[in-house]
Amino acid sequence: SYRQTPNYIVTQYPLPHTCIDFWRLVYDHNVSIIMLLESIPRDSKTIYYWSTNPGQAILFGPFEIMLTSQKEDE
Repeated sequence: SYRQTPNYIVTQYPLPHTCIDFWRLVYDHNVSIIMLLESIPRDSKTIYYWSTNPGQAILFGPFEIMLTSQKEDE
């Protein structure tokens, strides 16, 4: 409701071995918006923790992740 204090979770970009933990955190706390405040690492080791193709799901353990919208600002 509008009287409820907003809650935030602050975390680093998930590492390859922490992606499932990241999505468990999102699920457990019923997160509806995820905001990345840094540049996406652009190297061969980059792990995307979301599907980069809208409408196409990606699995992380028991979690099926699908991109519904994305917005980039500079």
